Amino acid sequence: MTKKPAYEELEQKVKELEKEAADYRQTVEALRKTLDYLENLLNYANTPIIAWDPDCIIRRFNRAFEHLTGRKASEVLGTCIDTLFPEDQRDQAMAHIVRINSGERREAFEIPVLGADETVRTVLWNSTILYAQDGKTAVAAIAQGQDITERKEAQAALENLNRELIKESEERKRLSKRLIELLEKDRQRIARELHDHVGQTLTTLKMDLEMIRRGIGPIDSSLKERVKNATDKVIQSIKEIKDVAQGLRPSILDNLGLVPAVRALLDEFKHLMDIEIHFFTQGLPERFEPKKELAIYRIIQEAMTNILKHAKATEVFVNLVKNNGMISLSIEDDGIGFDQKKVTAVPGGRDRMGLMIIRERVIQLGGEFSIESRIGGGTHLLAEIPF
Repeated sequence: MTKKPAYEELEQKVKELEKEAADYRQTVEALRKTLDYLENLLNYANTPIIAWDPDCIIRRFNRAFEHLTGRKASEVLGTCIDTLFPEDQRDQAMAHIVRINSGERREAFEIPVLGADETVRTVLWNSTILYAQDGKTAVAAIAQGQDITERKEAQAALENLNRELIKESEERKRLSKRLIELLEKDRQRIARELHDHVGQTLTTLKMDLEMIRRGIGPIDSSLKERVKNATDKVIQSIKEIKDVAQGLRPSILDNLGLVPAVRALLDEFKHLMDIEIHFFTQGLPERFEPKKELAIYRIIQEAMTNILKHAKATEVFVNLVKNNGMISLSIEDDGIGFDQKKVTAVPGGRDRMGLMIIRERVIQLGGEFSIESRIGGGTHLLAEIPF
């Protein structure tokens, strides 16, 4: 026969049950608060969040998603998720959803979302699957999105701008190439005309004057002296025309190559400027691509002309070196320098035009050009040209 518990034992048992009930209520309340917190966190998160079940039916749709789409949660809960996608992109978007439902964790993929006003927003999604307690049965998929529409539009605008800039750059290269070609043709034409026409005329005039001088008797000494002076002036003019023609199209460049032509050019400038010019060269072959030889010669010629006209320099260092498949040209002077912003800001200025032509010559050869100058600190020009 079972002994009945004493009154005290029953009372103790009741107290234990009451405590367990209180603990249970506290646990339930804590869980409720946690669920409320999570629900609020989900609903009021700044990031659009959506959840759907294995049948693609929307089960969660927070306020950020409402703001994104202009749709109320009450309108979309219980509907198929495909209603959120524009019709022309729906199949592609649903393919992403199917892959997510199959258990594939997907990060940073784009799906367009259709708003209530028919506008389409580009959303960057991150998703995962929620499983039942068995860890195998999928109960829902949840995804958070980031509206990147403005970013995509800005990116598209930037790409369009980049394409336009590339197009303009190519057009500028084409025009600058044409300009340089015209300059060279004009120089060749003028040099040829000076040699073939003006030079020949002056040579004939010189011969006529010498013949006249020989025919003048000893009595007309003053006339003979005047003819001699005229002959000397013609001889000087012939020499100057030869020098001009040589500068316009240096035959030494065609015949001997770049380095001898540069040495001769710098010797001429040394005589004109009465300053120290230091020329160093290394690694260049005797001859290479004529187009590059001519371009480098012209760059040095233009730079030295600028130094002659403006720099008031006492020393110039010209370095021409080939190394690692590149030709490096450096021209540095100790002159008065200039304000780069002011020079480049003057439209059509001779200095600006000279620098522009130098730059374009370098660009035409696929190289890079830079110039550094400051008032009182001299000027350093650097051109790097692929060999």
